Amino acid sequence: MSASTPTWSRWDTYPPYQAFLQQAGGASVLDLTAASSVRFIAKNTINTATTVVISGDMTIASAQQGFVTYAWGGSDLSWADTYDVQYRIHWQAGGYERVPNDSYDQFIVFPDLSNNGNLPAD
Repeated sequence: MSASTPTWSRWDTYPPYQAFLQQAGGASVLDLTAASSVRFIAKNTINTATTVVISGDMTIASAQQGFVTYAWGGSDLSWADTYDVQYRIHWQAGGYERVPNDSYDQFIVFPDLSNNGNLPAD
């Protein structure tokens, strides 16, 4: 992830989430050539009275650069909050690895101003 925290508004489905996966501490990019899949996992962090988990398979856009994307589902961003993110890599040789493993990436979903918060905006 870049130094700035990416943001979306509630009910947005574009642009997709993007990340360059790195080793702990950001020392080097993870080469995903030997990965069979990468899973996006995000959980809200501020309003913990309601736990929201977003997860789904990511697209490996550039395996050698560790570049992955996640296309938002229609209701993924229905809850305004700050989210922690991890990526679960399934390696072809077997086994899983979660990155980052020393912190979390984050993104923010801001409230939308076009409706009462119950339905997607028109």
